[in-house]
Amino acid sequence: MKTKAKVLVVDDEQVIRESLGTILEEEGYQVSLASDGKEAIDILSQEIFHIIFCDIRMPKADGFAVLKKAVKLNPETFFIVITAFGDMNSAIQALRYGAFDYITKPLLFDDILIKIEHLLRYKNLITENQILKKEIEEKYSFDQIIGQGPEMREIYSLMRKVSATHNTLLITGERGTGKKIVAKAIHYNSPRKSYQFIGIQCGSVSEEVLDQKLFGFHNEDEYYKGVFVDAHKGTIFLDDIDLLPSRLQEKIFQVIEHGSFVPFRSQKSEKVDVRVIAATNKDLVGEINAGTFNEKLFDKINSCEIKMPPLRARRNDIPFLIKYFIRKYNNDLGTNILFVEEGALRAFMNYDWPGNIRELANVMERALMTTNNTTFLTEEDVPADIANKAALLDTNMENIKEAMRIYETHHIKEVLAKHNQDKKHAAHALGLSLSSLYRKLEELSIH
Repeated sequence: MKTKAKVLVVDDEQVIRESLGTILEEEGYQVSLASDGKEAIDILSQEIFHIIFCDIRMPKADGFAVLKKAVKLNPETFFIVITAFGDMNSAIQALRYGAFDYITKPLLFDDILIKIEHLLRYKNLITENQILKKEIEEKYSFDQIIGQGPEMREIYSLMRKVSATHNTLLITGERGTGKKIVAKAIHYNSPRKSYQFIGIQCGSVSEEVLDQKLFGFHNEDEYYKGVFVDAHKGTIFLDDIDLLPSRLQEKIFQVIEHGSFVPFRSQKSEKVDVRVIAATNKDLVGEINAGTFNEKLFDKINSCEIKMPPLRARRNDIPFLIKYFIRKYNNDLGTNILFVEEGALRAFMNYDWPGNIRELANVMERALMTTNNTTFLTEEDVPADIANKAALLDTNMENIKEAMRIYETHHIKEVLAKHNQDKKHAAHALGLSLSSLYRKLEELSIH
């Protein structure tokens, strides 16, 4: 049985209306019938349909009136015009007004059933693409680069500015600080977001393989254009650009400078329009002084630098990151952990996180996979090495309290916004009584 798509058949000819309705019902569709335009408009005021088959010439109200009402109420409805072969001008006019397609009398039911299947498959594809687009936009919105401290707010401000441009960028910071996610966020908030984002790890393969991967190659048997052509009008992210061999540094410079390059073992030049975002955890000025990095390339990519702070320099963001990874891995693992208890949070806050956000993500995933708790992670879920090192650092308790205050403020504002500032519903979602929520609002100066 097919998906229960809802179909409205509108035709003043009883034989056509009822026979088409019967065929569709036998195929498992939910069918409604209307004998004229006025009846159809009345039905549309009460129900939403996936597909409408509608005659043009009808008493009381014609097919154009029905089309106008259908488009106004639900533009996503597939409106199919039923027309006589000699009245094609009306069908074409209906297409201009928003109809999706037309069928001609006499009706061929097998063709109509195939058409419906194609329409529903097309609708599912459109819906999946919309969902994917929304997921991408949400995932790479600046608000999802977790952090509420002043360091990250400055970075968000800079990201917004550079996203509107086509400039090359340099993102610097220790390993695991989120350089690639920042590059993706900039791409998906830029005019290039409809084109490809391709990430390349510069030190992962040999010079010859990397050359062919970046710039392609031509020979008698094979032809590959390379990622610079694949990413035309999009963005290429060059991670660990300091590991790029000198010869390839020069080729990258030429691409940025002239918008073209010569593929591996080829004489023909390729023109490309690509934004280059580079990243490194090294001091490139020091690399230039040591003679290992191209100064011209550095000048090109360093037109704007985004410096990612290490996690230990923004401990107030740790509760946000913990909550973010708990949500993420709850979805992946089917767990229902809400947050961490105070003892576990203190250990995570005290730890120095040499692996930065990447290390925290791995720790949270492992904790959710191995915990015996069902609601909160406890000190038992904190890895022993982290607990021991955190005990040695013992960050000031005031810092932890301030971090929790920032987290609570942000979380309560987020829940209030989600419930349209309805405090009763927000209190329920937060697991608080209404009076407790009011006390929290006053305590945290939330207006």
